[in-house]
Formats: sequence, C-alpha cells, structure tokens
Amino acid sequence: MSALTILDLSEARRAIAIRPDSQSGQSAIRNSLEAASPILYGQGTGADAGWRPYSGRLSTRDLTPTTQTRMQQIAYYLWVTNPLAQRLVELVTDFVAGEGISLKAEDEQVQAVLDAYWADPVNARDENLPREISELSIFGEQLCVLASNPVSGAVRLGYVDPHWIESVEYASLEALPGRAVAMPIAVNLTRVAGEREQKRLALIHRDEDPYSPTYGQLIGEAMYFAVNRARAASRGISDLFASADMIDAHESTLWALVNRAEKIGSYIFDIELQGMTEQQIAEWLKKNGKPPGPGAVRAHNERVKWTLPSYQVGAGDSGETARGVRVHVLGSRGVPEHWYGSGADANLATATAQGEPIIKMLGRRARYVKAMEQAKGEYAIDRKIAAGVLAESLNRKFQVVMPELSVRDLVKASSALAQIAAAVAGLQGAEVMDRRTAARAVAAVLPQIGVDGVDPDEMMAAAAAEAEANKAADYMRQPPGASSQLSVISSQPNVDGRTPMREEFDPGQARDDEGQWTSGGGGAGAGAGAATSGRAARAVASHKPVTLQRRRHADGRQADVARFIGGRQTGDNEPFDVIRGKNAIEVKTLLDQGNDKITMHPDSLARKQQDAKRFSRVYTLVVDDRPGSGGKLYLREGLGSFRLGAMQPISRAELARKFKG
Repeated sequence: MSALTILDLSEARRAIAIRPDSQSGQSAIRNSLEAASPILYGQGTGADAGWRPYSGRLSTRDLTPTTQTRMQQIAYYLWVTNPLAQRLVELVTDFVAGEGISLKAEDEQVQAVLDAYWADPVNARDENLPREISELSIFGEQLCVLASNPVSGAVRLGYVDPHWIESVEYASLEALPGRAVAMPIAVNLTRVAGEREQKRLALIHRDEDPYSPTYGQLIGEAMYFAVNRARAASRGISDLFASADMIDAHESTLWALVNRAEKIGSYIFDIELQGMTEQQIAEWLKKNGKPPGPGAVRAHNERVKWTLPSYQVGAGDSGETARGVRVHVLGSRGVPEHWYGSGADANLATATAQGEPIIKMLGRRARYVKAMEQAKGEYAIDRKIAAGVLAESLNRKFQVVMPELSVRDLVKASSALAQIAAAVAGLQGAEVMDRRTAARAVAAVLPQIGVDGVDPDEMMAAAAAEAEANKAADYMRQPPGASSQLSVISSQPNVDGRTPMREEFDPGQARDDEGQWTSGGGGAGAGAGAATSGRAARAVASHKPVTLQRRRHADGRQADVARFIGGRQTGDNEPFDVIRGKNAIEVKTLLDQGNDKITMHPDSLARKQQDAKRFSRVYTLVVDDRPGSGGKLYLREGLGSFRLGAMQPISRAELARKFKG
C-alpha cells in the first residue's frame, strides 16, 4: 500500500531555514518525524531502520514488521499462559458463537448448497469457526484460502497462520491515488526456502469488467479480515495488545502475593543466650540447633530465651494493587469485574447497568463475524452458479443466524410492545401519525422479543401484499357446496328485517369492470355486461397476487440490474426501480405468467411519465425468470405495456456496456 503523508515539513523548513540536503537538516527532519509519531509506527526504527517491505511501502498507521510479529507472539503467549488474557479472548468467542452459528436461505436449493458447504469435513464450520473467532482476537487478523471444484462448484476453506503474512496490498481511489484507501486487494506471503518468487494471493472480489468472461462473478483466491485496524492501516492488531503490559503486571503482582504468603507461613526461632561467647554459642547450636517437634519438651534456665518473631508485610495493600490492575484491564475491554469471578461488590442493579458496555462491544464483534461468514457463504453459492449446478435466476438470499448475546426479559418487552401498539393505534385513529412512522415505532420494539432485522418499509409492503393476497383468495373462493351456481347472501335485510335475501348468480353471468358479479348483467346494462364479461374473466384468470416471496424476488432482480450497470436501486416510493446517471429503468420480472406480455397500471404509468421528464432516457427491462427461460433479459426504450416479441433481447454483458459506456 502506498505510504500516507501525515506531516508536511515544508513550512517548518522555510521557517528555520533548514537545507534538506544537508546532514544537519536531515537530522532535524528525522527528529521532527520521530516526535510526531510513536516509534512503533512510521518508516522503521531500530532493527527496521532504513528498510522497506519487499512488496511495497509501509503505511504510517502500521506497526513496523518486527513489532507486528512480536505483537502476535506476545498475544499468543499471553493467551496460552495467562488466565486473564485467555478469558478476555474466550469471552468474546463464547458470546459470539457459543450457541452455534448457522446459515438460512430462502430457496431450498440454495439451502442445500449452504448445508453441504457448512458440514464439509474439511470446512467443519461448527468446529473450526469458534477457533477462528478466538484467533481473530489473538492475532488481530485472519487469512483463509478458498478453493472450488470447477465441476461440482464445492468450496473448501484453508486457514493461513498470520505468521506467513508479510504485507497486505490495498487499492486506492483514482480520484486521489496513493492516499484515498479503498479496499484490500492482495496478501503477500513470506517466502520460504526454495521459493524463487513471493506468493501473492489475490483477494476475492466481484469482477466488474464487462468484457471479462467472469463478469459479475466472485473471483480471487483468499479472504482477509482484520480487527482493531485504523482505516489507513493495512494490518490488524490483537485485542490483547493495548493491555498486554497490564495483563503481565497483574500476573506478576499475584505471583508476588503468593511468594509473600509463603514467606508469611515460614517462621524462625530467635534464641538469646546470655553471657556466652561465639564458641559457646556454636557448641550450643550443635547440640540444640534442631527445632523441637510437636509435643516436644524443652527445658532451659533464665540465661536462654526462645522467641518466635512476627513480621508485618502489608499483604492487604498488594491485594488492592492487584485488584486495581485487574479492574483496569477488564475495564479497557468493557468487562465488569463480576464477570471475572469477583461479585462481592455487585448487586442485580449494578450488574445489569454494568453489562451494557460489554454487550455493545460483543455485538460489534458479532456483526463483523456475521459479515465474514456472509462473504464466505456468498462465495459458496457463486461457485455453484459458475459451475452450472445452481440456476442464476434462483433467489440466492440467505441470512447468517447468530445467537442471542443476552437473555431477554420477554415479560417487560411484551408489555412494552403491547403499550406501543395501543398508543400507535390511538395516534393513527386521531390522524396524528402516518403508517410508516407507526411501523418504525413497532419495529424499534420487536428486537427486544427476538425479532431482529425488521425493516419498516418491508414490513408495510409485506402486510399490504398479504392483505391483497387475502382479498384475492376471498374473491376467488366459492361458498361450501356451490357447484354450477353460487349462492350469495345479500347484505341487505329482507322486508321483514329478519331473513337475509338470497340471490342466485350463474358463474357464466357477466361481471362489472372490477370482476364482481352483478344482478343487472354487468351494471351498465346487458350489452355493456356482455362486453366486459370476457375482459373481466381474463383479468381474473391471469391475476397473480403479489406475495412477499414474489416481491423479494423482484427486489433481488432490481439489485442485480443495479449491480450489472453500476447504478442505484431506488426505494419503493420512487417511480423507477434503477437509476444510472441520466437513465431511468423500470424492471419487470416474469415468474409464472402464462403470456409473454407485461402491463402497467394507468395510474402508475402516468406517474412514471411525469417523473421521466428529469431523465435523458427511460427504459423498460424485463427479466424472464419463468421455468425454462434461464433469466433472459429484454430491453426497450420507453414505458408502457409490451409483448416480449416487441422488445430487444440483451445479454448481461451487453446491458453493462450499454449503460457503463
């Protein structure tokens, strides 16, 4: 990665008239740089002075290579030998993956692929994932190699110890090359004896070159993850690095307390022999130097005095010192003291309040681990599609299911949800709250009862789709026992006010423009009814209710189109689905329609035509996902209801070139 300039000394040179090419000038500049950053960083000090990484220049936000290696050695040593360090690491692992992590897909075929990938004897994710989470905390970084079978598309994971990482390359944005850090693109490994060239692992990314045969696919060899990394740094840092000295100090203090306790348990006899010379004392010790055993009898005259001295060593002060160091280490990670087995000063109220910071910290790490497993699962699906095992048109969405970080108080959460639901209903009844705000209020409470990841807009859309589906089902449902005729109970009472009127409707009888049976043969007269009967019947026969699954599939296709052309997928409230510069695209998806035609509702068409004035060109794109169609694309400039035969077939690469230029 290109070095980042953090200090510009040009003004300082002009102010003090330093000549950069002179020996004194270079010394002054070097001293200024050393004062500006710790000796751990920069362009190398001590053993690293004057050296640069083989693969490129070192960032000023990175540890020096020898410090990076030493940091990982110390962190691993502390994890192996120090109970406090080990608990800090395993605490994260236990909460993030202690109850297991799983992958759940919406499509059954995709789920089968993920299950096979997860249970593969080499991958063994249930067994290996907790280890990887622990080592991510210990070393601060993780490198895994992913290999796929070109025939079956099966993916297997290999783990590379951070010891072999020499450097990580990052891409920079063209707007500010060398300074605007973008994303990691490759990892360079340390050469071993016999290797003539350094091994460079390209990191997995999506191919964005429309002229490439792998366009739109995930390509590369490995995935690199790092924690505790500055945005401009290239390597991760161990969770134990900041507290390593204090962790070691805590161990040393406890060891000193143990030694002191041993000394306190030891004792000596002080014997005073009055009037004896050195020679007499030596002779006396030869005869009586052995300490008396339990129950022994000792006799002496007034000239011999035996005493057992006691010593005050201040053990209590040392114990408080050890506790202070321990609290400092635990507090630096947001861990309450009672989580490390010291609950004497904690009660339920304080324990609950002190648990908030650690839950937030654990939640952040859990989200990162979730992103890691999401990326690996995406690659497993992508390789199956590339091998032709899975159809590209399948719904490839899946979720990484993480365990709960804390035990929820469902009684309180349920009570809060009921109160908010009642309040929202009252506010909507008073016409002071809109549906979206109400949905947001309810969605904010749902995570407290275990329903996470609820999007208010999706919740409203799903509710509307379900209501529409129920209306369509009610409309098409016949009363029990109906055969050639439908018995419909009128909502109007009879003349006597007691017995509802019963009207008989023939299924072949004409309906109105909305497809409803009418007693007058179509409402507008017999002729009009006959004219509309066929149209209404065809509308009912071809009606496909908008279910949540169909909507999600269509949203996924819109996201795919946006990715192909480098555009932006819009929200539900915007007239068009995808925007690319001054081009607007309406995306239609065919799933199980019987005819080769797409239609637009007149109100929707009018809204789109009004919005089209702010774009240079507007297009209609059809994704044919019907069985046997293979996800073919059809494009036509303009808006309206079209048959596929009147549209231009287009490949994904052609679509990308058309809009990317």
